[in-house]
Amino acid sequence: MFLNSPIHGDQRVFKEARTLADAGYDVSIICQQKSEIPFAAWKGINIISIPRQPSFLFPGRFTFDWIRTTISLRPDIIHAHDLNTLGRAFITAKLTGAYLVYDSHDWCTETTATLRYPAYRRFYCRWKERLLARRAEKVIFPVPGLCRIAVEKLGIAEPICICNFPRGEVIARNKLLRTELDIPTEARIVLYEGILARDRGLEEIVLSVRLIPDDVVIVFLGDGYFKQHLRELVVSNRLEDQVKFMDTVSVEKFPLYCAGADAGIVIYRVEGLTTVHGWPTKVFDYLRAGLPVLISAGPEIMRMIVSAQAGKEIVEQNPEGIAWAIRDIFRNEDEFQQLRRNAIKTWREKFNWESEAKKLLILYKDLCSPPGDPHLRTKINPDN
Repeated sequence: MFLNSPIHGDQRVFKEARTLADAGYDVSIICQQKSEIPFAAWKGINIISIPRQPSFLFPGRFTFDWIRTTISLRPDIIHAHDLNTLGRAFITAKLTGAYLVYDSHDWCTETTATLRYPAYRRFYCRWKERLLARRAEKVIFPVPGLCRIAVEKLGIAEPICICNFPRGEVIARNKLLRTELDIPTEARIVLYEGILARDRGLEEIVLSVRLIPDDVVIVFLGDGYFKQHLRELVVSNRLEDQVKFMDTVSVEKFPLYCAGADAGIVIYRVEGLTTVHGWPTKVFDYLRAGLPVLISAGPEIMRMIVSAQAGKEIVEQNPEGIAWAIRDIFRNEDEFQQLRRNAIKTWREKFNWESEAKKLLILYKDLCSPPGDPHLRTKINPDN
């Protein structure tokens, strides 16, 4: 697997790698991790760290090291996570004769970040994806809407849809967040988890705290370039008692921290195909933990949450609208508890990883088992 970032906290990569390793595949992940993560959950998965080290004398060193390392592994399948790994994955697949799998976590050319690229760079990214996706043996997208669009925009057969649903069982509620952040037992905790970046309503969430009761605390769990700005905003508005920050935690510990909150919040500015059709992973993390979801995002995911009565819509993406939604979700205790039960039920019946794991294993089996094909050298567990 190729991942152009650290693996720390990347749940999709972990779930796919863990599923394949448990099925008997020999899985290696090449990533930009600064140091290896020895957590037990990754046992049996080979993590190879190649951090980017700019070199004036050898500007292509990073790509060269990446390709050289991959060739030494003699891979049978190269699984490229997102467009920013697809180029070197394609080259390496050609050099080694490996099958190529392209796994797009979003619509990479229409995220809020790439939409701000200069026109020439956006054109290059679209051209690159269309060219290389056609040369992959298998293509994966995380939501049905993007799979349908890929047929037209990329000129390929409809990709396999493998949704980014949580893995495991319901986690019992606990006091981890309260203990580590010194939050009173009687306080209500609203959790935001994920990358701290612009266009996710984070400034507005902070400023909404001025309009909510003193016994409601906002917790930001994650890292990102926007984190320092948010900290400064909290200090300048004297909100330190009601806004707390935690760094990204491991995929093992994350569900425990999530289950320490009372509600989850997700806000996306609807812009580009990713946010129009996307299903933010954090929504399903919240549901699994029994957290009612306060949501303002694309129409598909909004409709799913509201119709399941597993959360409430944030009507306006401003501090006043967010504050109103937070006050409303905690206004009636009986209604709040019903939202919690609905959240767990919705995750268990519709949005769990077990169904997606089966699709991933079928995809790999299709690559590995054509009649009489001696291509694969990896020993696969026949029981899977």
